[in-house]
Amino acid sequence: MLLASIDWFGQPIHVRLFIVYLAVVACIALTYSLRLFWQLYSLRNREVFSLQTIRDRAISADLLADYALANRVRCERPLEAKRTQDLASEARGKGTDLLLQSAESRFRYLWEISYAKVGAIRRLVPLSLLLCILTVIYGAYPTFSAAFGSGSVTGRLALYETGAALLDRLSLGLFVCAILYVISTYFEGVLKHRRACWEYFYANSTEKLSAKPD
Repeated sequence: MLLASIDWFGQPIHVRLFIVYLAVVACIALTYSLRLFWQLYSLRNREVFSLQTIRDRAISADLLADYALANRVRCERPLEAKRTQDLASEARGKGTDLLLQSAESRFRYLWEISYAKVGAIRRLVPLSLLLCILTVIYGAYPTFSAAFGSGSVTGRLALYETGAALLDRLSLGLFVCAILYVISTYFEGVLKHRRACWEYFYANSTEKLSAKPD
């Protein structure tokens, strides 16, 4: 492992601070990732809601929004005109259209909160990369001086040891940045897919509910 090649007690203070920073960043990313995973996948084994289910059962707008964010809603095949009109009349009588509007507002709120968490993880990438580069540049001369100043190695060997130490620090920082980027990209794609599915479901459902009898 990368950390195995880095001696904590043998590192200068700026490297220790950098490692502590990476540990804090990892904890933040892990916390956000677990929350996002719970929101997006905790209902994966539950039933799938359809417009028919919403009409026939007492479902709250909050519950419908939670199911939508977990991708547990679906659109049925287009109905015949007569059946669509009957369904619309019954659904309007039960306030399904108002429920969908409330669920739409709730879904957008939940989606924006989730996307903000993804953005928080993504914004850690450039900051971590910048600190990684600064740590490597700042520690180049002190690391070489410590290796060459001991008097037990030649200048060439000191340069080799310095390069190896700097490469370890750079690799550790880049590894954390790569993990953060992969996590944020994955959840961003999932959230965009969930929003597209909900928008299709909402548009299809409102279209059916707006059908008027002949």
